Amino acid sequence: MYQVKAPAKINLFLLVGPPRSGGYHPVCSLMEAVSLYDTLRARRAPGAGITLRILAGEAGGSDAAAIGGLPPEKNTVLRAARALERAAGISFDAELELVKQIPVAAGLGGGSSDAAAALRLLTAMYELDIPEEEMSRLALSVGADVPFFLEEGVRLAEGVGERLTALPPLPGHAIVLVAPGFALAASAAYQRFDELSAVTAAGFHSRCAAVRRSLSSLDDFDALAAMLENDLELPATAICRDIKEAKQQLAAAGCAAVLMSGSGPTVFGLFPDEAAARTAAASLQLDSSRILVVKPHVTAN
Repeated sequence: MYQVKAPAKINLFLLVGPPRSGGYHPVCSLMEAVSLYDTLRARRAPGAGITLRILAGEAGGSDAAAIGGLPPEKNTVLRAARALERAAGISFDAELELVKQIPVAAGLGGGSSDAAAALRLLTAMYELDIPEEEMSRLALSVGADVPFFLEEGVRLAEGVGERLTALPPLPGHAIVLVAPGFALAASAAYQRFDELSAVTAAGFHSRCAAVRRSLSSLDDFDALAAMLENDLELPATAICRDIKEAKQQLAAAGCAAVLMSGSGPTVFGLFPDEAAARTAAASLQLDSSRILVVKPHVTAN
């Protein structure tokens, strides 16, 4: 049996540019992996090809069922496995089992992390020698955030998310995640962004340059909290009003900085330590939401 963890992520800032000719939006985002995990397991199964079973963790049966019902071309784990098969020139015979803890379509990158976990697990299981650049290309073919999860930690992500710059650990902090009990497709958030935003390429590039400069002064918690910004938050809030309620309750609980992660609808709050985060989380009254206290994910290497 082989097993790997697939961490969630938050976007500490996310700037979005106007769509390119192919419909993709350039981004500039500070991404951090956090200690909320799906788990992917595999065992050899001669003659079986690739099979995938999905189990519900704390995320709930509906999330697991939703993923399990996806056709193979939509399931990120199977797409990653097929892409790796083609690159390696072999066929895998493996039974995969995915235990879902990360909420689905929540702005936490669960599907992308699961895909990266499949690439890492099958590479180790079959002792493949895939060059780093080729592996990054395979990851990007599955999804824009998948290359980040091959590296994890803290990264500045640019382009469509594939240009990654490693950064040192951020000032100490703990995180409260508030995940509403519903999904929000990233495509819906980006579509509303296009409808509401008058962003220009020049404006986007100047904002990206400004945040890159500010990364050099991230020397304490207050500086980190001051950086939080997400261009998709207003469009997503126009679709899902629960985002605003979650932000208001976190702010009332003494949170130093509150933001929606990625394309939403999950909201997170930053706290200087875990004790403060747990106290705030216990005070929240959001019955339909899943509330978790997490920490920055520590990479194995």
